[in-house]
Amino acid sequence: MVLTVVARALVPGLVLGLIIAIGFAAFLQSEYTQKLQEIKAENQKLQDEILKLEQEKLGLEKRIETLNAQVASLKLNISKLEGEKRKLLEEKALLRYRISELNTRIEELLTEIEFLQAKIEELKAQVEVLEGERDALNSTLSSLVSAINSGLYWYGIYETNESLNEFYNLLLSLAEREGAKLANATQINATGESRYFNVFEVSTLRLAYIPDVYARLVLDNASVLVWDNVYALPNETWARGGGDCEDLAVFVYGILKATALSGERIYIIEWRGSNGLAHAAVFVVHETPHGEIRYYVIDPAGNYLNGVRVMLALTIEGKNKTLWRVYLPAQKIDNETKQFLLDSGC
Repeated sequence: MVLTVVARALVPGLVLGLIIAIGFAAFLQSEYTQKLQEIKAENQKLQDEILKLEQEKLGLEKRIETLNAQVASLKLNISKLEGEKRKLLEEKALLRYRISELNTRIEELLTEIEFLQAKIEELKAQVEVLEGERDALNSTLSSLVSAINSGLYWYGIYETNESLNEFYNLLLSLAEREGAKLANATQINATGESRYFNVFEVSTLRLAYIPDVYARLVLDNASVLVWDNVYALPNETWARGGGDCEDLAVFVYGILKATALSGERIYIIEWRGSNGLAHAAVFVVHETPHGEIRYYVIDPAGNYLNGVRVMLALTIEGKNKTLWRVYLPAQKIDNETKQFLLDSGC
């Protein structure tokens, strides 16, 4: 009985507890469901964040890859620039060395300039001395001209003598004989009228104007005259390297006469000035195959052939690099100097 009563008394409490428990369980179930949904929502949010982060990761990896490529390129450029830098440093060192050399050369040139300046002053002093000698030589020359004028009087004594014609005939005959030899020696192989220019060129470029040596003559009246008019044959003029006007004229005459053409007449002509001085040249009368008559005056001592002259062009450079072109008559230059000018191409 007691148990029954107790059971009856406990059943309502148990039922109530069970109801409470069921209600609490339902509450917990509701809370759990809500929390589960929240967790799922949060999990989805996290998944979205993770996906976004994965995408950002891929973007960053690509960016890193690009940056790595840029870094590699920059390193390569840096390496090239370092090489160029080393090269520039080497050039800089070389330029410094070259500048040092140039400074040394400048000092040497300044020293040379000082030496040359002193040399110039020395040469100026020598020029003054030479000018004095020149004045003395001019005075001597005046005396020699007077002697030549006196010699011309002696020449006039024999000009009317028949033996003078014999002398000239012998002179011209020997000149022709020696001229034949010299035509081969001087390689005068031109033909026709060009032969005149060939002989003229040889007489001006390979010979020089050289005055005759002086001779003292005692005349029948016991007076003494100084005479310098000595005739030379072509071979003598060639061996001497030149002669005065009649020597050069005989030289040209001998070669032209030895190689004379048909219808060609060759003469030696002389003329005198009002001062009594004489000059000699060659006169040629040339008849062409068509019958045309042409005249040629060949004056090697005067550097003249029908208006043609042989001149040597000399280029002179001044201190300021200015160039002057000077033309010198060939026959007035001694053969050694003339050959030097021809060989050096001045």
